[in-house]
Amino acid sequence: MKDFEIDSEEVNAEEIMKKIRENIQKKGIDVYPKKFGEIQNDATIEEFNSSDIIKRDLEYINSNWNIQNNGYLISSHRPAVGKFLIKGRELVHGEVKRYVNPMMQKQILFNESTLNILNNVANNVSFLGNKIKQIESNTVNILNNVADDISFLDNKIEQIESNIDLSEDTNLKINYFIFEEKFRGSRDEIKQRQFKYLDYFKDCKNVIDIGCGRGEFLELLKENNINAQGLDIDVNMIEFCQSKELRVNMMDAISFLEQVENNSLDGIFINQVVEHLEPGYLIKMLNLCYQKLMSDYFIIIETVNPLSFVSFVNFYIDLSHTRPLHPETMRFLLEIAGFREIELKFYSPIKDEFRLQKIQLHQEIEEREKLLIETFNNNIDILNNLLYGPQDYTFFGKK
Repeated sequence: MKDFEIDSEEVNAEEIMKKIRENIQKKGIDVYPKKFGEIQNDATIEEFNSSDIIKRDLEYINSNWNIQNNGYLISSHRPAVGKFLIKGRELVHGEVKRYVNPMMQKQILFNESTLNILNNVANNVSFLGNKIKQIESNTVNILNNVADDISFLDNKIEQIESNIDLSEDTNLKINYFIFEEKFRGSRDEIKQRQFKYLDYFKDCKNVIDIGCGRGEFLELLKENNINAQGLDIDVNMIEFCQSKELRVNMMDAISFLEQVENNSLDGIFINQVVEHLEPGYLIKMLNLCYQKLMSDYFIIIETVNPLSFVSFVNFYIDLSHTRPLHPETMRFLLEIAGFREIELKFYSPIKDEFRLQKIQLHQEIEEREKLLIETFNNNIDILNNLLYGPQDYTFFGKK
C-alpha cells in the first residue's frame, strides 16, 4: 500500500486533505454516504422491506458505527529524509486531528445514538411481531374452539331432533280417524254440511282438497263428475280414501303445491285445516294457492269460529289444533296473498234448545214490564251471539 508524500519545505493543508481524499478513494472507501435511492439500484422495495435485508443492515451498522481510525501509522521508506518526513507528517496529522477530531467525535456519538435507537426499534418491532403472531395463534385457537363448540351443539341438536318425531300421528298417539268419528261427526253429516260448497266448483277439472281427511268432499265432487284430488299426511286417512277409490296423495300442502304449475288449478278447498297450521306455514301455503289457482276461480276455507265462546272452548278438544284464527286475521291473509271478492259466511249454529232463553211477552202485561222484558231479551240476544254464536265460518276468495 503506497502512502502519499508531503514536501518538507512547505506544509499546505488543503493539498494534504486533497491527497488524503484521493488516497482514501483509491482504497475503495466512500467519503460521503450514499442516499437511500443509491444504496442498491437493483434492489426492489419488497427486498428492502424483508427481514433479512433489515437484519443484514443492522449487523453492518453495529459493526461499523465507530469511524475512529486508531490504526493509522505514520512512516516513510526514505532512509535519508525519513525522520524529517515523519516529523512533518506527524505535525500535519496533529493539525488535521485538531480540526477533524471534534467533528469525528460528534459523528461517532451521533452514530452510537442512532444505532441505539435503531436497535431499540428493531427489538420493539421484533417483540411486537412475536406478540402479533401470538395473538394470531390465540385467535386461531379460539376460533377453532368456537367452531368445535358450534359443531358439537349442531350434532346435539340433530341428535335431539332425530329423537323427536314431529309427525302429528306419533305425537298424539291416537288414531285421528277414530277421533274425528267421535268428535266431528259421521261422514254423512259432514257431506251434508259440505254440500253447500259444490256450486263453487261446478264444471271444474282440477280441484285439490287440502287436508282431505276421510274424503267427504272428494266423494261429493266425484259424485258430481268434478275431477279432484286430496292431500293429507295421516296414513289412516289416506288408506281410508284409497279404499273408497278416491284420488289422494300422502303429502303436505306446500310440498305438493311447489310441484304444481302456476295457474293450473281451478279450485282449492281447505276444510277445518288452517287452525292446525303454524302462521309461517299458513302464509306460505296461501301465497302458493294464489299462484297455482287460475283466474276467476275460487278458494274456500272453512275453520272454527273463535267469536263464539262455545266454539272457542270446544276448539281445545282437538289436540292437534294450533290456534284459532280470528275472521279478520283470515281475511287479511287472503287479501295480502292477492285474492279478491272475499266473502265471509258463518255456519253451524247452536241449536236453540242449548241457547239462553228469552221471556215471552203477553198482551196483559203493563207497558213498564214490557220495556223491562224487551231490554232483557235484547241482552239475551247479545249474550247468545257471544256465547252460542255459529261454530264455524267460511271465506270465499276469487283470484
